[in-house]
Amino acid sequence: KKLKKKNIPINWLIFGDGRIKNYIINEIKLYNLEKNIILMGSFPAEEMPNYFSCADALLVSLKKSYIFSITIPSKLQSYLACGKPIIGSLDGVGADIIDNARAGFTGKAESVDDLVNAIERLYKTPIELRIKMGENARKYYENEFEREYLLNKLELILEK
Repeated sequence: KKLKKKNIPINWLIFGDGRIKNYIINEIKLYNLEKNIILMGSFPAEEMPNYFSCADALLVSLKKSYIFSITIPSKLQSYLACGKPIIGSLDGVGADIIDNARAGFTGKAESVDDLVNAIERLYKTPIELRIKMGENARKYYENEFEREYLLNKLELILEK
């Protein structure tokens, strides 16, 4: 709603079915956002990279919670692997990863204003820099989360 008021033409494809789906449907109708938000439903996890590859950016959001601030969401790892810019609405380690990787923009968990600002910053970022953010994301994934890298790192630890 705030992005629409700012004339920022973002279209959202939302995947999954949550417990507040009916509430979300009603909010979309209430604020006349049917053209901007499409609820796609659930798909098998192995199909998601096909959809991620079509996106301009990917959003990861977590509740404000100590446990979530010390957790790396698996979704974040998947997003990094896809090489797309990332908008993060989360605290702690997840936000640090996005920031340190220079893979997108972040705001505090549950802060609508921070989220709007992060989206607006990405929207106003030139395409060349957005492409670079995606490349940074993929490079970070390869350096920090790629399976072979992690196995080699674990092997070195166990040898000590």
